[in-house]
Formats: sequence, structure tokens, C-alpha cells
Amino acid sequence: MLESINILLLDDDLHILDSVRMNLSSLGEYRVFAYSDARDAIANIEGKDYAAVITDVDMPGMNGLQLLQWMKDYDATVPVILITGSQETDILMEAIRYGAYDFLKKPFSLSDLAIILKRAVEKHGLLRQNVLHHNHLESMVEARTRELNQTTKKLEMSYLNTIRAMINAMEINDEYTHGHSERVAAISLLIGSALELSKEEMDLLRIGALLHDLGKIGITTQILHKDQSLTDTEYDDIKLHPIKGLKIVEPIGLSPRVKNIILQHHERYDGSGYPFGIDNSQIDFLAAIVSVADSFDAMISNRPYRLGVNTGKAKCEICQQRAKQFHPEVVDAFEKIQKQIFKTLESPAIVKELLTEV
Repeated sequence: MLESINILLLDDDLHILDSVRMNLSSLGEYRVFAYSDARDAIANIEGKDYAAVITDVDMPGMNGLQLLQWMKDYDATVPVILITGSQETDILMEAIRYGAYDFLKKPFSLSDLAIILKRAVEKHGLLRQNVLHHNHLESMVEARTRELNQTTKKLEMSYLNTIRAMINAMEINDEYTHGHSERVAAISLLIGSALELSKEEMDLLRIGALLHDLGKIGITTQILHKDQSLTDTEYDDIKLHPIKGLKIVEPIGLSPRVKNIILQHHERYDGSGYPFGIDNSQIDFLAAIVSVADSFDAMISNRPYRLGVNTGKAKCEICQQRAKQFHPEVVDAFEKIQKQIFKTLESPAIVKELLTEV
């Protein structure tokens, strides 16, 4: 047995209402919900899933044009047939503008109504199919997008894990830089949190900070471990490590902001840094954060050519370089949470825990 098609019928003339309702119901395919007041119809519309609306234009309270507007907002797939005794052009034009499906001028024959209604129901069916098809396509696109994102993330994580393994291999045999990248990432995240960065920015900051020194893989150990002053040529080679790091990560298609961190973490606020000597107007803010974190950890760590300084002295140096080497806003955030940073660096376990929280 075929399911009846729901039709909404409105007319304040009870004689016309009953006559149309009985005639449509007698056709056997329609289930007619009749109301003399549009407000009552709206109050009881939930769950009805109407295939068409037939309404008189001239009704008290909420008239047919107002109901037409309401229906288009509620469900634009439902055709609205207007019954009118008026020949005023303004009313007809307004009805067309609001998307009326068709008009019946009083007096009208029930056979004409049946023909118009049949076409309206067919149109409703086609519109619904189109919506379902569109929704299905959207669902397919969303599903494929999720699959693609998951695959991309797996590939990215695999690549990043390989890179981190390379960093660990580089640092593990060097007592002077062992754990440096993780400490810089932890300090960067603490500063980023104080600056109230977004979740997305924090994720980018974590990845960029972990990878910031990757280019040193391309620097000879003789230069990195030299316990004397570097020659100009050797220092020039050191200054290329941001560019070398960028070349290593280029195939993965990381975010431009992660690349900026790798490339710009030795640039300075006043433009006196390397490799390109750009100033604050061109330096990524995330790179400016890593610059402070990197410099602080480098100062407190022992190096072949010098012993590390205490945290207090390193902190003073960071503050003295405010608006010179370092971004003022980043320095202010660093000062604000300096005790938290000092405490974090005292425990490798806290550093690792902080990195896994983002």
C-alpha cells in the first residue's frame, strides 16, 4: 500500500475548506490537514512532511503571503499554491517574488486544483531527490576528505618521526646539544600558552620548534664541536643551517609557518640576524617565539667553547635584547612565566609531558 501524500490546506471560509478537503481526500492518494488559521497550522507542522501547501491569500491573523514567506524559510522544497479572489498586480508580484508555485483564482474548479496539485507534488519529489543527492554527495566528500586527512596525517607523522629520529641521532652523541630541540619546544609552548595562541598555532609551534635545528645535520661535527673560535668561513657555514633545514622538510609539504620557524629562528627583531637579515616586519611571530626559547636554552647549556650561564643571567640577557634581538611581546611573556620555565627545564619528564599535551 502506497503511503499517503501529506497536503496542508488553509482557508478561513469553512465551506470552501471542507469542500476542497473532501474532494482531495476522495482521490485516495492525499492525506489533507485542513486549518482555518495559519497560526494553528504552523503550531502543528512538526513531523508532517508536507508535499504541498494550498492556502487562501486573504485570511485573518496570518495571511497567505505571510505563510508563503514562512514556508520558504521552513522548507523551500514545499510548493505553495495560492488561492486568491484579488486581481491586484502588487499582490501577485509579491507572491511571485516570495516563490509561489501557482495561483488559483476564485471561483476555481476542483479539477483544475487537482491538476496543479499533482504537478506541485511532482516538483516537490524532484526537489527532495535533489536535496538528498546533494546531501549524499556532501557526505561522500566529507568521508573522502576525512580519509585523505587521516592518510596525510599518517604520512606527515611518519615523516616527522623519521626527522625526529634524525635529530635524536644528531644529539645523542653530543653532550652539548642532547635534548636541546625538546627543551626549546617546551619553552616555546610555555611562552605560546602565555600569549594565548590558538590550538592550531600551538601545534605548528611544537612541530617547528622540534625541527628548528634540523639543518645542523648538514654541518660537519668538526665545526659543531670546535672548542675554539670559528673562522669566518666556518661561521658562514653555520649560518646556512636554517636553509639546509628547510630543504630537508620541503618534500613533506608542512605548513608555511613551520617552515618559517625553521628558516627564521636566527633572524632578529632589528634585522641584524641571519640567514637573510630580515626584520620584525617580515619575521613570523612563531619564529620570534622560538628565537627566544632557542637563545635561552643555548645560553644555559654548556658548549665546547664555553660553560653555560645560570638561568638568572640568561634571563637578564633576554630582557636586555628586548626590541633589539627579540620581539618585545615575546620577551614580556617570557618574563611573566620565567619561574615556570626554570622549573620545567629542571625535569626532562616534565618537558616530555608538556610536548605530548599539545
